[in-house]
Amino acid sequence: MDLKAGIPRIRSNILLELKEEWMEPDYSKYNIYELHEALDAIDRSAYPDRVKRILSQLEQRESTLEPVTQEEAITAGKNDIGIKEQIILAVVALFFSWLVFDALSTGEISGKRNNYTYETSPKMFLFLLAVDILIVGICLYRISKAKRVSQQ
Repeated sequence: MDLKAGIPRIRSNILLELKEEWMEPDYSKYNIYELHEALDAIDRSAYPDRVKRILSQLEQRESTLEPVTQEEAITAGKNDIGIKEQIILAVVALFFSWLVFDALSTGEISGKRNNYTYETSPKMFLFLLAVDILIVGICLYRISKAKRVSQQ
């Protein structure tokens, strides 16, 4: 009877050991930012072995890093535009290009409340046309910048 009573305790100890193995983070798969974040968030007194492994990974990664120029440091992480955002920017650019083409071909552009023509209100017509052209330019610039950065 004592033997049967001890079996659940042994099973629970084995399960706890397995759980600890499964719960153990694999810091080799973390990037440097994630390692620093884990080091900042970890309870150092409860997990001193994990702190040592994080520090070891950081030392290993930082020793293999190549020196970064100031320009590379400034542009690092600046390309946060994915393919979906590029497609959206392209659609916006096409829409505003159509507005510009329509305004130039008809001589009329839509504002918030009225339609403006070059003859009746040249300043407002040119202002709205310039805004549309600016939006097209910004969209195309962001798309081309994302393409250049991804090619490097």
